[in-house]
Amino acid sequence: MGSKRFSVKKMVTISILSGLSFFLMYIKFPIIPIASYMTIDFSDIPILIGALTLSKRDGAIIALLKSLLYFVFTGPSIINLIGVGSAFISSLVILFSLVLIIEKFSGLKRTLLGILVTILNLTVIMSLLNYFIITPLYIDVIGFKFAYSIQDLVLYAVVPFNIIKGLIVTLTLLIIYKRIVKTNKR
Repeated sequence: MGSKRFSVKKMVTISILSGLSFFLMYIKFPIIPIASYMTIDFSDIPILIGALTLSKRDGAIIALLKSLLYFVFTGPSIINLIGVGSAFISSLVILFSLVLIIEKFSGLKRTLLGILVTILNLTVIMSLLNYFIITPLYIDVIGFKFAYSIQDLVLYAVVPFNIIKGLIVTLTLLIIYKRIVKTNKR
């Protein structure tokens, strides 16, 4: 009975965090003028909270559910599939980069290393994906026209966007997670 109750509690927690993450995808803002379609939202925060309080696997499930919900509710289309797929990969990069460091280290070293590794991984992986796959898909499949070459777009939009996104997400998580831990200790 105990494991059944735990699994129900876990499913409810995953559902709540997925719903919150899905909702937060709608609160977004662009930060790079030449690529206003790339927006920052806070939907990765519930994913990371789930990964840190439950498990990495559960965090990935939350990311998947958020992405599926967003894809269904915003209308299935090729352009939406590319965007939601990119956001899902980005969420997984942040999730695994940060959680793996947090599990291996402690204290200030853990925090700083986690932030740096997350930003570095996010920037490198998303830049490579945008250069070789994502942006060419937008161009070839949808016929998007960019005023810049793919190389310039990655260098002047994707790289700074992911550095800023990595900073915003990790620092926001740091502030929120400390409060969650303090509240749970009471």
